[in-house]
Amino acid sequence: MSTESVTRIHPVWPKWTFGDRLRKARHAAGITQREMADQLDVGQPAYGQWEAGNNAPRNIVRVAQDVEALTGVPAAWLLGLTDGPDDGAALPHLDSNQEPFDYRSDLLELGTRHVTEFRAA
Repeated sequence: MSTESVTRIHPVWPKWTFGDRLRKARHAAGITQREMADQLDVGQPAYGQWEAGNNAPRNIVRVAQDVEALTGVPAAWLLGLTDGPDDGAALPHLDSNQEPFDYRSDLLELGTRHVTEFRAA
């Protein structure tokens, strides 16, 4: 195949699913699927289905928060809300007279929206 026959209009970026990100977090922590499933109190077959992208947890936000506690990988990244530390999604610095937004409820709202979009796809 010659390169002349391939025409690219724009770059193609693969989309990472929750399962892809879950697998990367587990690998970064150096644990097996069974160990992760045990820590999350789910069966290994169900956890394996999450990583494979064949199913998603009912409470995906809670699972992402639990995985964050286990691995240190941010729940927002697991949910696909950020691409990494340099994507501009970091929390803003607040002066002493400002009140922070409710991180947990905002994350829950965004995660719920993500689940709805995931199930619709």
